[in-house]
Amino acid sequence: MKLYKRNGRVVIEHEDLFFETDLSWDELVNHKNLFRFI
Repeated sequence: MKLYKRNGRVVIEHEDLFFETDLSWDELVNHKNLFRFI
């Protein structure tokens, strides 16, 4: 799983899936264990 910014938004990439989120980068980094189910 990778996290990166695109157009000011945080994108979560996992294999062939892409998720854009409105959460801030810091929120995602602090809570990235929530995404283990992805």
